[in-house]
Amino acid sequence: MANLPLLFDVDGVILRHHRSGPSVYESAIGDAFAEFDVSTTDAEHRSFVGDVSADRMREICRRHGLELPDVWPVRERHVSEHQRELCRNGERTLFDDVDVLSELAASHPIGFVSNNQQATIDFAVDHFGLESVVETAYGREPTWDGFERRKPDPYYIEQALADLGGETGLYVGDRVTDIQAAHRADLTAVYLRRTEADSTSAAVRPDAIIRSLNDIPAVIERLA
Repeated sequence: MANLPLLFDVDGVILRHHRSGPSVYESAIGDAFAEFDVSTTDAEHRSFVGDVSADRMREICRRHGLELPDVWPVRERHVSEHQRELCRNGERTLFDDVDVLSELAASHPIGFVSNNQQATIDFAVDHFGLESVVETAYGREPTWDGFERRKPDPYYIEQALADLGGETGLYVGDRVTDIQAAHRADLTAVYLRRTEADSTSAAVRPDAIIRSLNDIPAVIERLA
């Protein structure tokens, strides 16, 4: 299926995760609150990392005389700055099988759609020299609205698909939310299971399961 748009998640699919991630994010949160001349605890920092609770974050902000929509863009900027530094110093690297994107780009438009910050994704594309294969790349906007549009909301996937001029396509991710977002956007959902420890929920069934990005040509062939 030539010209079929191919969309990819980034963290865990294109870029390796980093061992120091949580501590780096917590440090970034502290830096963000420091801009408001507020001293926060480590426990408060952790409330702004991972699977966050909006109510909990609002409560912490108001405890310090702040509002979450004001704090959030500053939080996003600092987290992105810390993540970009991880790429610069070699703590975040590409998976070896990303090389297959050059082959795929010869006959398919390629895009990235991530729940990470737009600034982080833009930097990664440039830093790792992927501009020649990636036609469009979306991360979340540095606003609370942008955060709420993260997957499984298909908003950014649909934006990327429109950029690539496709009505359908294939989305590769490594999380349940990736599969959900792909299906909501009416795309073929491909689950990348890099290790035996990775698994999807029984309630969420991808259209294909692969162990490497090198398996994508075979998936496309089956769709033909």
